Amino acid sequence: MKITQYLSTTTFLFLCLLGLVPGMAFAQADGAQKRSPELQVLDRLVGVWDVKTTIKPVGAEEMTATSVSRRSWTLGGTFVQFQDTEHSHPQAPEFQLLWTYDPVAKNYPAVLMDGPHWASLTGVWNEETKIMHWTGKMSNGVTGEGQHRFIGKDRSEASGVFRNPEGEIVMETSWSHTRRKAKSPKK
Repeated sequence: MKITQYLSTTTFLFLCLLGLVPGMAFAQADGAQKRSPELQVLDRLVGVWDVKTTIKPVGAEEMTATSVSRRSWTLGGTFVQFQDTEHSHPQAPEFQLLWTYDPVAKNYPAVLMDGPHWASLTGVWNEETKIMHWTGKMSNGVTGEGQHRFIGKDRSEASGVFRNPEGEIVMETSWSHTRRKAKSPKK
């Protein structure tokens, strides 16, 4: 299969999404003390983030894109919802993501939707190192694996490798995330 078959809009969005996941720095969301310690890990997601994604497809030109990710607790404080907009890529549609903690599997499952396209993610958090190791699968069969490294409370970096259904590497991706500063209320 050609590389262009894997660099569809869904693939591009999935890559941007994975870049947004590391936005988990160190902010606390409202009601964090009411959630389990595992769900409190997801408090790091809440806020507004500027994301820069660099995609290096095998045999094709490197691409860079930016986006804005707005994330908040939903469904009774059990899921973090992503609403990602302002993509610099002209064909990238808006997408939604829901992320939670599964106490039975002891991991962090998520699902991305942008109309008929979807991707699933599973993360495993290491509190000591502040690294989220993740794996994912897109609806077109492409799989990904990578890790996110958290640098302070408002910045993170991540990287991932993506393979086609035959197991061949089709691209490598890196992300940088910067949390926007909250505006102070006027007195």
